This record gives sequence, structure tokens and C-alpha cells, in this order.
Amino acid sequence: MARIRIACTALITAAAVAGLGACQSKTDAKAGSADNASASPSAGAGAQSSGATATDALAAVGKSTSGYRSVHMKAVSSIGTTRTTIDGKVAWNPLAEDVTTSVPGLGANGMHMLLSGTTAWAQVGGKWTKMDMSKMLGGGSSSSQDPASMVQLLVNTGDVKKVGQETVDGVSATHWAGTVDVQRMAARSSLPSGVKKMLDTAAQQGLRTEAVDLWADARDLPVRVHTSAQTKQGAVVSTIDYTDYSTAPLKITPPAAG
Repeated sequence: MARIRIACTALITAAAVAGLGACQSKTDAKAGSADNASASPSAGAGAQSSGATATDALAAVGKSTSGYRSVHMKAVSSIGTTRTTIDGKVAWNPLAEDVTTSVPGLGANGMHMLLSGTTAWAQVGGKWTKMDMSKMLGGGSSSSQDPASMVQLLVNTGDVKKVGQETVDGVSATHWAGTVDVQRMAARSSLPSGVKKMLDTAAQQGLRTEAVDLWADARDLPVRVHTSAQTKQGAVVSTIDYTDYSTAPLKITPPAAG
């Protein structure tokens, strides 16, 4: 039972990280298949280098990322003294995950997790366990994992500044930074449902403000996001990189589970 509780916690962590970071994808600079970011008609607006305002530039980022359905995510996050790593594919249209995570208590090999809609499977030590995540994931809404949600959140803060041009994993990117007033933003009724849901959840966890740094490349695609905040459980810090945006949904094959 202890491992099942840990699995639930880890799966929710993965979903939360994807929800906060799915828009922070790191585009593969070497390009590739037709599903790759370089092949998408939505990419390449170049607002990052055009001298656009912060609002316009981030709106372009949201537009460029919104055409995708899945992405590869690599994240390192900490909540208080607990450190979690997540590596794998996440999708928001429809909601799905295929990730490996390491969380204290799971052993050296960590846990392989699958998610399709509101059904999850966790593998620890070779055995698969099936879980119903409908209540924990709010009915399986994919809006919080939509890459455009985080960008829209930054646009609505009214406190975003351009830090400058930097290099992230060999990719030239524009660095944007902002502070989200969670309590104030959550009270807004005009926010998109996915954004408001993220804020409501964060507010319930005692989060008041969150510092967000986002790097977007010349094609208006995010390459990295770093977030930090203080909650009831302690400091929450995460750095997330993404590769291989795809317009194809993530297909999950249910494993045999006990």
C-alpha cells in the first residue's frame, strides 16, 4: 500500500509538472520527422527577435505551441527536501503520459508510469498496478497540460520582462521572467478554464506567488522553464526541458495489471 500511495503522488507530480511546464518545450535544434517542431506550420513566427512587446512575444509563443499534442519532458523538481526526476512523453490532447520517475522510496530503478485519460498504471519492481485517477486529476481534463496554458498565465500576470538573449543547451533563446500572484490571479473570472484550474489548485496548497522564467527560441517555441515558489510543504523548485514536440497523440497500450 505504501508503494501505491507513492505511485499516486508521483503520478500527480508528473501531471502537475507537465501542466506547469508543457509549454516550456525544448525544440530539437537538429529537426527531424514531419511530426517535429520544424515541420509545423505554426512554428517560425520569430516574435522573440522582432522587438515585439512582452505580451505580443508570449502570445506568439502560445500560438506556436498550441498546435502540438505531445512532447518529451525531462524535469527535475524538489518539494521541501524531496527531489523528483521525471523523464518521458506527456500529452494533453488527449491526456496521456509514459514516463519514468525517481522518488524517494521507490528504489534504484524508480517507477514506470502510464496514464491514459483518468486511468493510470504504475510499475515498481516488475509488477503493474492499475489506478483510477479521475478524482485526483479532476475528471481527466487535459486543459492544464496544454502547452499554451502556462504562456497564457504569464501573459496575464502583467509583470513580465525580457531578461535578454541566452543559450540553452546550445540553442539561442530569449529569456522572459515574471512573478505570478497566485491569489490575485485565481480570483479572476475571465481566465481560461485550464489556467484558472491550475491557479485554484496552487492557491489551495498555500502558494501565494511563483517566480517563472521561460526561454523561447527563434521559432517562438519554449526551450526551458524554471519555477520557484513557497508552499505549505516547503520550497517548490523545478527546471523542465522538453524535446520533440509532436502533432500526433501519445498512444498508451494498457499493461496487464494486478
